[in-house]
Amino acid sequence: LTLVARLIPTFRLLSKSVMAKCKGDLEEIDAVLGCGVWMFPKDVLSNIRDLSVVEKNAVCATLFYVTNWFIELVNSFSTQQEEDIKVKVLLRIKQVLELQKVIAAALKQNPSFRPPTALFSEDISWWSPPQGQEGKKGKKGGKGKKGGKGKKSKAGEPDTMMMNATLHLNTQRSQAQTSQPQSNTMVMEGNNDSQEVVDLKPYRPFFRELDLSTLAVLTFMPTTTSSEPSLEEEFAEPKFRPPELLFLLRDLQAKLDKSLISVGKKRGIPGKTNPLSTVGFSNMCLLSPDKVVEKVSPYIKHIFTHLDEISSYFQRLVSLHDGVMDSADMFTAQSIIFSKCIKAGFQVVNTFFSWSGFQSTTCSSILKTSLYHLVCRVSDLSSTSNLSMLITTSIKYLKTFSPTVLTVDVAASHLLLISTLA
Repeated sequence: LTLVARLIPTFRLLSKSVMAKCKGDLEEIDAVLGCGVWMFPKDVLSNIRDLSVVEKNAVCATLFYVTNWFIELVNSFSTQQEEDIKVKVLLRIKQVLELQKVIAAALKQNPSFRPPTALFSEDISWWSPPQGQEGKKGKKGGKGKKGGKGKKSKAGEPDTMMMNATLHLNTQRSQAQTSQPQSNTMVMEGNNDSQEVVDLKPYRPFFRELDLSTLAVLTFMPTTTSSEPSLEEEFAEPKFRPPELLFLLRDLQAKLDKSLISVGKKRGIPGKTNPLSTVGFSNMCLLSPDKVVEKVSPYIKHIFTHLDEISSYFQRLVSLHDGVMDSADMFTAQSIIFSKCIKAGFQVVNTFFSWSGFQSTTCSSILKTSLYHLVCRVSDLSSTSNLSMLITTSIKYLKTFSPTVLTVDVAASHLLLISTLA
């Protein structure tokens, strides 16, 4: 643990040194990128509830260290062009996602654990384990507010408390069906059993930051919509799948919201700001918004390349069911992940084009180039075409995704993107 902890902060320098010395020597690169990591046996995780607190802390810290090590591997080698390196980078992303699932399950058995520091330029002294904060909610004492004078309800008219109670009874069923749980846990299903695991969002300050350069992974290969094999088979012949796409898109959405949108947002009530919203963007803060736009713009076409693959999957399902748009196959666990990818893609591109800098004439060139990247695969237009024509063609192209809209939230993201361009 001590060795890995000391290596992670200096890993960028180490990887750059290796890359400079090897000059394309794949064996040298593989010594870092493809090197195995010694871990404890799997049965340790299966029996983690029987371990002592010290042992649980060691297991959880190891998982965090290894996850951050792999994230830095992805940061360092994602821009390499050799096919063998691309495969290894993709494998590391898959391992990051798998490790995060393991961490989420392990933290359930160790709720008071504070992970090791990973963002050394951030002040996270305010952080405390979220599991210990659940009991604090809803414990506000004191007398309730009294009704104002002259506010008594008339005979035959329900008072405010009764109306609220009736409203709650009428809506609780729909809320249970549509809303997501607000607790810090979630359920991971598999093998006909369910396991309660911890939501990792509050733990974001303890994961290393992905660089914008990792968007190069989007260019490796198109997303496959085939059924996912076992973990061993997938690692033997890895493919770029929707979970990896969703992981990259959600990270990019957070970065764009921080760099392009948050700057222009009005300040909230003092003391009400979520400290998590400002943590984990150290590298992004080194780039100006126009530089971020310049770096992200070329990847818009790759984002829609993947979304088109997923859209084709849904269109094939509709065709197989004789045009029925809401068949049972459209709402499987696999289809839900595909739908989340489409929603995340729409949100990313909407946040990108919502940047206020595009209203300036000095950014007209990058705006037209970005719109061209959106439609270059389905149109003969160029980056020098008329702006109105580029926007019209973009909206027409986006409307082709209508058959893939399965839920209200995806529909909202779809319409919002079209509205932003319009």
